[in-house]
Amino acid sequence: MSEYAEADLSLLKVAVVGAGQAAKPYGCAFTQLGPDMRIIGVADINEGRAIELAATGGAHAVADYRELLRSAPDIALKCSNHTTVNREHQGENSHA
Repeated sequence: MSEYAEADLSLLKVAVVGAGQAAKPYGCAFTQLGPDMRIIGVADINEGRAIELAATGGAHAVADYRELLRSAPDIALKCSNHTTVNREHQGENSHA
């Protein structure tokens, strides 16, 4: 079982891919999520940026987005123009 797995299936698990400029507005939003949503992780090739953004929501930070997507998030926010991320996530059981 993934370290990101939630025991409570009523929670929507949100993953954030990319922690650069496009992701900055999400930092404030992390603290305003309802009780039925949880940021499970932030991925960025610059792990320092991932750690900084993840800390705003108490989430995990990783450098490899594939590790984060393996956690089967319900929603994946892709704050990146990188088409590889979009192609690899197509067909998964989450919304992007």
